[in-house]
Amino acid sequence: MLFLIDYDRRKGQIVKMERYDDSERNRANEERLSLEINHIRSGVEREVVILEAANEASMRNTHRRYFENWETLARNEAQIDPRDRLARKQQQQHSVDIDRGLFLVRYATAADTTNPPLIGVSLDPRSDANSAMLILHPDDDRPILSRPGSSLVVRALERSTLLIESTPSRANGSTAASVRIEPLIQGNDTDNLTVGPRAPAGITLMMTA
Repeated sequence: MLFLIDYDRRKGQIVKMERYDDSERNRANEERLSLEINHIRSGVEREVVILEAANEASMRNTHRRYFENWETLARNEAQIDPRDRLARKQQQQHSVDIDRGLFLVRYATAADTTNPPLIGVSLDPRSDANSAMLILHPDDDRPILSRPGSSLVVRALERSTLLIESTPSRANGSTAASVRIEPLIQGNDTDNLTVGPRAPAGITLMMTA
């Protein structure tokens, strides 16, 4: 699904949100352009974006900042369990740039196989919200890989930056893990399936304990 959001940054709230089917992409883009032109003519400063997600619940989770004002975010932060706050301090974060394309983000290994750390995947807030989307399993609504072997797909329309976070799954737990980011090749040309020097190289991120 596509979600058109007209967001007032100064007030920290959504002014308008419209839903479109994937087949209505052109209509959504036309409405976005119309809103941006009207805002420029009126001298109104707004952020107008089109977000892609499997459903609204998933979109609200991956783009929380559009749905919670600063007071709510601060209140939620204050209510975080101290143990969770400690886990946040222990977590490790890496950023990686990806080009336009389709990528598999795969949780490869974990030092602690009994209580492996959780791997979170998100789009860097400094990247355009429409530059890439995370494709999750239909039964999942959070971009979190819970154990080695789990994975998700990233569809990048332009150069983007991903944030990969490793968080202990228990107090004082390990964050040591490796995550593999591999380009997915599609096409009828068999040359695109060639393995070796011509194949796009993958990236392995190593998280230390």
